[in-house]
Amino acid sequence: MAPTATPSAPPRDAAGRELADLRAEVAAYREVIRRVADACEAASRGDLEARVLDYEVPGDAGRLMRSVNHILDVSDAFVREAAASLEHASAGMFYRRVLLDGMPGAYRHAAAVINGATAEMARQAADLGAARSRLLGFAERFEGSIGAV
Repeated sequence: MAPTATPSAPPRDAAGRELADLRAEVAAYREVIRRVADACEAASRGDLEARVLDYEVPGDAGRLMRSVNHILDVSDAFVREAAASLEHASAGMFYRRVLLDGMPGAYRHAAAVINGATAEMARQAADLGAARSRLLGFAERFEGSIGAV
C-alpha cells in the first residue's frame, strides 16, 4: 500500500516551490543591494552621474533605489550649481547665483551662503574699483601739480 500524505504536512512539491520562490526573492534583493552599492561607490569616487537604473522593483527595495537616485540628483545639482557660481565669481562675474529651487536642508543653506559670499565679493570688488579710481585721480592731480612746479 502507498503512503498517503498527512493533512498537516505540505506536499513536497509545494515546499519545493516555496523554497524556490524564497531563493528567487533573496537573489532579487541581492541584485538590488549590489546595484545600490555600485552607485554609492561610484558617487564616493566623485561620479555623481552614477544612477541605479531599471528600478521598477516594488516595495522597499524599489523605494531604496529611487531614494539613492534622488540623493545623487540633488548632490549633483548642488555641486554643478556651486561650481558654476564660484567659477563666474573667480572671473569677476558676480551675477551667477546658485539656484535654490529643489535644494533642501543643508544644500539650501550652503547655496545661500555661497550666494551671500558672491554678493559680498561683488560689493568688495566695486569698492576696490572705486578706491582705484580715486587713487588714479590723486596720482593725476599730483602729477599735474608737480608738472606745474
